[in-house]
Amino acid sequence: RSRIYYVAAMSSAEAPKTQKCADKFFVEDNIEESDDEYNTDEMESRMPSKRIVSPISLKSEFITKATTVQEFSAEESTFRRIVSKILWHPITGNCLGLLTLFDAYLSCADIDRRAANLPEPAWLAISMDICLVAYTLEYVMWCFVRRFGVFRDKMLVVDLFIILCGFAEWVLSETMTRFLDNFNLLRMFRVARIIRLLKLFRRFSYLKELRKLLTMATTCMRTLCWSFIFCFVVMTIWAMLLVDLVQPLILKLHEDRGIFGDCEQCLRAASSVMDANLLLFKTVIAGDGWGTIAVPVIEAYPATAVIFVGSLLTLVFGVLNLIVAVVLDTFA
Repeated sequence: RSRIYYVAAMSSAEAPKTQKCADKFFVEDNIEESDDEYNTDEMESRMPSKRIVSPISLKSEFITKATTVQEFSAEESTFRRIVSKILWHPITGNCLGLLTLFDAYLSCADIDRRAANLPEPAWLAISMDICLVAYTLEYVMWCFVRRFGVFRDKMLVVDLFIILCGFAEWVLSETMTRFLDNFNLLRMFRVARIIRLLKLFRRFSYLKELRKLLTMATTCMRTLCWSFIFCFVVMTIWAMLLVDLVQPLILKLHEDRGIFGDCEQCLRAASSVMDANLLLFKTVIAGDGWGTIAVPVIEAYPATAVIFVGSLLTLVFGVLNLIVAVVLDTFA
């Protein structure tokens, strides 16, 4: 009688455990049945001349190459996990937070220096360059961990914008030193680094209240934008009425009674639609000196109270409260 043995070719780590997997087939003739297990050496020593060859032929080079690729992928995956743990470790977050606060202080110091027309100290330039290098190193680590997923994270996109602005400023400061004073707008990009403070709210677990406020603010941002547009439209309607109906009365009061003689801005407060918008925003929205212009005009021409009081009631008790109601309804 003959038996077919299925011999496993396995790694040294799995060999002591099992010998059930195989990639070679052997046919052995006239072997007595026995309950003892055969090891690989015994089978090869007793291997007969007849052999059933597997239809799939795998060369040793292919196996070695595949194993090498798998080992490389495993090592790379392990290294990515280590880098990810480093990035999300609380100590790393705290260090980056302190670095961001220090960079914000450096930005404020640089703005004050330029406002006072003082020369840039060496320690300030070196410190800001170190912060830029640290931001770049962190972003490279995120790119290694998340690959193309960094472009789907809005905060990482902001980080990339900050880094590019920093390097652009550094290149211009090295190549265009003489003309940089006339190109101070680019230096304002340093202020954009302060935006990284918002990222700290997401990292620090003990800032969950601030993180919640930030999440709510970003959620209702579209609602707030449309609310501001609606407020501006309503305010513009009242501004048009001020220009057509109230501005001639203000000039007449100044000519006849000498009112607003010591207030030049009052005479041109409603001279155009945008000036009237500024007047309404200053007096109604901000509440700064509403009666400076309104009270003398209403006393001389009581009918103008419809415009002044109507704009106050519409904007303060109508539009602003409506904006609050819509924002609350967004989170309801």
